[in-house]
Amino acid sequence: MPKDGTPDRTKDRIVLLDSLRGLAILGILLCNIPVAFEPESVAESVPFWPHGQAPASLAVWWVTQVFFQQKFYTLFGMLFGASVLLVGGEGGDRDRTTMIVKRLLALLAIGLLHGLVIWQGDVLSFYAVVGLIVLLVRGWSARRLLTTGIVLHLAIQGWELWRMLSRAARFD
Repeated sequence: MPKDGTPDRTKDRIVLLDSLRGLAILGILLCNIPVAFEPESVAESVPFWPHGQAPASLAVWWVTQVFFQQKFYTLFGMLFGASVLLVGGEGGDRDRTTMIVKRLLALLAIGLLHGLVIWQGDVLSFYAVVGLIVLLVRGWSARRLLTTGIVLHLAIQGWELWRMLSRAARFD
């Protein structure tokens, strides 16, 4: 405890998680730089790759796509889930649950404001909503979580397939 009597919160931090979170955010930033300056279809497509078709340029595109794109989102998502569990607990402590709900609602407000005023592609509100859903299901069994995840995944993929096929049918 510091000399002024306040609790030292730095001891409560898990340095490895903070470091991985920083790495994930840096990776997301680096991968989003091209998308911020040109359409995603150009930034992530070989035929539209604006830096030419030379072998070195294509090698950079390939390494970026295979080793970096989407990987940092996954890492950050897993760390977000771990943080929700670490901060919010497993549901028995009302004070911890109240604290994480307040944090997620604040994140939702910031995300909505940022999304409405600055950039439509903001993901903060998405993370906040997912975090609130996670709080509701954190007491579920592993089997129920897995089953629900599989059903949701198949439903979303089915919906996307239906949308894709219906769009294709309009162009025939």
